[in-house]
Order: sequence, then structure tokens, then C-alpha cells
Amino acid sequence: MQAFSLRRDLIENMTVQADIIAYNSTASLMFNDRRTAESLLATLEVNTSITTAYIISADGSIFASYNRDDDVTFYESAGQPAREEYYFDQGRLHIYKIIEWMRNN
Repeated sequence: MQAFSLRRDLIENMTVQADIIAYNSTASLMFNDRRTAESLLATLEVNTSITTAYIISADGSIFASYNRDDDVTFYESAGQPAREEYYFDQGRLHIYKIIEWMRNN
């Protein structure tokens, strides 16, 4: 039961961080400002649990990235995810958030 609780807490905490990154990256995407997007992702360095993060453009290419270990890359271009999701693979939590800046318009 404790393992389930820890896993649920991890998912909740990382999803909140992904939400924050998604919300704060909309202007970078709108204005094609990769430098600001990279700086935003660099703030993830304070959380040692996060090893890799990407902001993916609408065409599925990497717009900005953060890698704690520069020799490791986990993203394989397959276009944007069709939906928001999370899953565990090889002991790593993967979270996909869709960034929408025109949601309320």
C-alpha cells in the first residue's frame, strides 16, 4: 500500500510541475522564443528527480530541452501525443502535457 501511495504522490507532484511548465511556456511557443523556453526548462534542475524534459512543437520536433545528463536522450520523434497521459517505463515516469495557449478563445 505504501508503494502505491508513493507512486501516486510522485505522479501528482510531477504532473503539477508539468502543468506549470506548460502554462509558462505558451509565450515562448507563440513568439518562437527557444532561449526563454530553454531557460524555463533549466529551472527543473532544482528537482533532482527530473532527468529530462522537452517542449515539443506542433510538428513533433523538439522546441526546447533539458537533460540533467547531456549524454542521455529519451525523446523519439513520433509527433505530438494525441492526449495527455503518463506512464512508467523502465522505472521512469513519462508525462505528456498538451500546451494550449488559445484554450479560452
